[in-house]
Amino acid sequence: MKFSEKLKWLVYYYTKHPKGRFELSHILELLGFLVVCIILAEAVLYLWLNG
Repeated sequence: MKFSEKLKWLVYYYTKHPKGRFELSHILELLGFLVVCIILAEAVLYLWLNG
């Protein structure tokens, strides 16, 4: 299977297939949670080190 075929399959899976869309929503929730945690950790460290 070529890389382009794999890429087309992944795009189809995560955009059209119900299970793929379900997984994608959880991946995006996890990424959002990690971003919020990193921002909070940076704010706490900034306040702790410069406070």
